[in-house]
Amino acid sequence: ISRIAQLEEQVTTGRFISSASTAPTALPKEEPKKVAPSSTPQTAEKTSVAPTAPPPVADKRVLRPLRSWMEVVERVGRSAPAEAGFVKASKAYTTEDGSVVVRFDNEFSLQMLERGPSRDRLRAALSTVLRREVGDRNLIFEVAGKNENASVIDEILEATE
Repeated sequence: ISRIAQLEEQVTTGRFISSASTAPTALPKEEPKKVAPSSTPQTAEKTSVAPTAPPPVADKRVLRPLRSWMEVVERVGRSAPAEAGFVKASKAYTTEDGSVVVRFDNEFSLQMLERGPSRDRLRAALSTVLRREVGDRNLIFEVAGKNENASVIDEILEATE
């Protein structure tokens, strides 16, 4: 078995020379086949480098859960009980630049709080709870995607507040 393994290794590396007269013609045929596969992995390596370039950092934003969101919900509920249900069903996050991102489960909830005095009521409650002015530009409404559901840890933190 070891002699067969040695012969197979010699054949694959091209060092095998047989005493038959057809062997010299067989070697040139095998060498081009070995050159083509060896060049193919090199081109695959070159092409694999380009797609793995890191995405631009500017497209990513870091969202931290707003810990005092339930207090905001209570403040909105005091002045507008009908809107409190939409606010309670949403999740709020803060960004590095101080903006507040409110993510709703569906488009309808977003539309209910985006129009009229509802947005101003929410901004006022956020400003009071955060103890800083939350401008209209710093309040961002979004509809959460299917894979953006809150993790179990976020739900536990929210429940402890």
